[in-house]
Amino acid sequence: MQKILLLSVFLIFYFKNFSQTKKLNEISVSQLFVWNKTTIYDTYSGARARNRTGNAWSYGTNINYSAGVSENIYFNIGIGYFNQRFGIPGG
Repeated sequence: MQKILLLSVFLIFYFKNFSQTKKLNEISVSQLFVWNKTTIYDTYSGARARNRTGNAWSYGTNINYSAGVSENIYFNIGIGYFNQRFGIPGG
């Protein structure tokens, strides 16, 4: 366990130092897919109310640009879109 912890700490510091000295410019694109399984409990209507459930996929995408301005300062800008659905019928 100590070897794994020591290796993890070493890798974190190595990559942190590498990224701080190289001033990397990079573009990243990420795709998001989320499965939503949701239940709404109606506590206001009393025992007559039924719980509403739904299942649906949500999806989205993000695009980010990161640039090194100086040794310890980075400039990040990005744009994204996320369409979240729950599949719960209204009423």
